[in-house]
Amino acid sequence: MSNPRFILSDSDALIQLFIAKQGAILAFLKGRFGITLAVTPEVEIEISSHRKFGNQFEQVLLRFIGSGSIVVLDDETVRDVLKEQGLTGALLDQSLSDIGDRSRTYHKHVGVGEAYTHVKALALQVPLMTHDIRAIETLRHVGLPVATPYLRFADLLVFARKVGGISKEECDRARATLDGQKEWLPQQLKSRRMVDADWDQFDCRITCDTQMTENSNSLCIEPVTIDGTRGGLKV
Repeated sequence: MSNPRFILSDSDALIQLFIAKQGAILAFLKGRFGITLAVTPEVEIEISSHRKFGNQFEQVLLRFIGSGSIVVLDDETVRDVLKEQGLTGALLDQSLSDIGDRSRTYHKHVGVGEAYTHVKALALQVPLMTHDIRAIETLRHVGLPVATPYLRFADLLVFARKVGGISKEECDRARATLDGQKEWLPQQLKSRRMVDADWDQFDCRITCDTQMTENSNSLCIEPVTIDGTRGGLKV
C-alpha cells in the first residue's frame, strides 16, 4: 500500500477547514502520513472571490500555501509530478495537453473548480475532497469518470480525532463551529450532543485498517517514519 502524495480539494470543502480553524490537521497529515493537501489554480481563484464568503479566506489560503501546508497544482507542478511518475518527452507533453482538454470538457457540465480538480485528481491518481455531490452525479450522468475516493472535510476531522491528530475536544469544537455557521455536515454529525459512540459510528472514508477498505470510496493510509518507511499505528 502506498499513500497518495496529495489530496486535491475543492473550494467548499477547504473553506470548512478554514472556518473550523483546523490547519493542524494539514500538518498532521503531512508529517505523519506524507500527504499534502493541494488545490488547482482554479480553486485558488474561487476561494479568493468566493460566491458566499467573498475574499474572506484569501489571505488564509495564501498563508497555508506560503508555509507549504497546501500546494497549488499549476501546470509546472503537475509536469514535475508526472516526470516523477516516469513520463518524459512527447508522452509528458501529450498528458499535459490531455489534462487541459479534458478539463475544458468537464467544465461544459460542472463548475470550473470541480472540472479541473476532478481531471487532475484522475490524472495524478490521487483522492479528492469535495462536498459537491451534484457535480459528481452530473459527470456520471454524462458518462465522464470522477475521481475516487472522494472524501469530505468531515472525514479528515474524524480521522484526525481517531488517530490522535487532534483532541476530542478540538474535534467537538470544530463540528460545533461548522454547525453554528450552518455549514453542510454529514447527517451523522448533525447531533448537537455527540458522545464518543456517535463519533465511533461515523462512516469515515479514511482509515489505517486494511480490513476496512472493501468500499472503493475509502482511503487506507499508513504512517510514514522519518526515514520514509512505513510504520504501524494503533487505531
